Amino acid sequence: MGNMSYCATIKGEAPPDTSHLHQLTAKADLVEAIQKSFDYCDEALKGMTDQKALGEVTVGGKKVYPVQGMIGVVASGNEHYGNLVGYLRSKGITPPSSARKK
Repeated sequence: MGNMSYCATIKGEAPPDTSHLHQLTAKADLVEAIQKSFDYCDEALKGMTDQKALGEVTVGGKKVYPVQGMIGVVASGNEHYGNLVGYLRSKGITPPSSARKK
């Protein structure tokens, strides 16, 4: 849901309705939903330039800048990664990204 919201800002449009995602419980459905959100963000970022990122757009009567959505996507990804790292470490697993090379 966050990806859709942040990337809608990048695209300069209202976010798609994601209310149905709250009912998803099957792994296949969740994987499909996250893949759709990545595809949506890929589309939003395709062809992005510095000028486009800093260009003012209006979404729902509010003036925003695509760079706001870009920062949101990165911050959200970092937060989720931090949660995963904490969980892995609490289980005695060293996350691959921080494991020392042998």
